[in-house]
Amino acid sequence: MPDAVLEALRPEDWSEQALAWAQVRLFQVNPVPSENYISVMHGSRLSEKLAALRTGLFPSRGVMAMLYGVPPDSWRIASLYPCHVVTRIRKYWGRAWDLARGDQLQTVESESDQALQDWLKIV
Repeated sequence: MPDAVLEALRPEDWSEQALAWAQVRLFQVNPVPSENYISVMHGSRLSEKLAALRTGLFPSRGVMAMLYGVPPDSWRIASLYPCHVVTRIRKYWGRAWDLARGDQLQTVESESDQALQDWLKIV
């Protein structure tokens, strides 16, 4: 495709850096972490990190209903929160540990995901 056509299709606020972040996301080796995980590990403000942690560990009743296949108004949802917390910790503990130890690939992928999400929210 000619460069002139691609140039015409690009939005006004186009960013080559955003393209690089998207390429990392497209070809990443590790599973794509959740938005909450990315915010906890790479958020810029403590309040943002705490909110993401709370949302990840204690999602809304509607999300819990969808995850565990129960009606949103079911009394069973309250009993599922402890299981959900343990499941989230087990799922993300290894990746968090890799980041803390300085795993370069995990760090680049996770930071690229955060930067791309931040850029998409601005656009």
